[in-house]
Amino acid sequence: MYTSSKQLFSLLENLLEWSRSQRGIIEFNPDFIKLADVIEQIKTFFKNNLNEKNLSLTLRLENEQLMVFADKQMLNVILRNLISNAIKFTNNNGNIQVKAFKNDDCVVIQVCDDGVGIEESMIKQLFKIDSTHTSLGTNQEKGTGLGLILTREFVVKHEGKIWAESTPGKGSTFSFTLPLREE
Repeated sequence: MYTSSKQLFSLLENLLEWSRSQRGIIEFNPDFIKLADVIEQIKTFFKNNLNEKNLSLTLRLENEQLMVFADKQMLNVILRNLISNAIKFTNNNGNIQVKAFKNDDCVVIQVCDDGVGIEESMIKQLFKIDSTHTSLGTNQEKGTGLGLILTREFVVKHEGKIWAESTPGKGSTFSFTLPLREE
């Protein structure tokens, strides 16, 4: 029941955010944010979901003090959607990692799992609005694809890039960049 409520809440929140984004009324207020703090908040948000499937979620940050220049609300939505998908498509007793490191003029953030993976033909469709589809997670959790579309929009708003790599049966890595800015 709890998980179903959280899934419904996430779907409604994504719909609301997407609607605001489409109408151009979403505020964009970037600031310097400690990435580890945002991820820890999201980890707490998903604690019950992680426990239900006995999943481990570990952080592997190049630097615990790593700061990103981002809109906190949008960054929360991006990470929440990517971590939610990792939870959804990872089998019980699996592992999820969130990694972050500096690379040239950007920060690369990755959400990696050892879940079911995605077929190559589907990867190209993941972030496209005209190809949303419903898919079921490893415990029959429902997914609409809307979260990834919203995630892409928010990454682009930050002048970043997003992509996915996957091997069916071995897992997926969703990566995105945020431009590196000095405080």
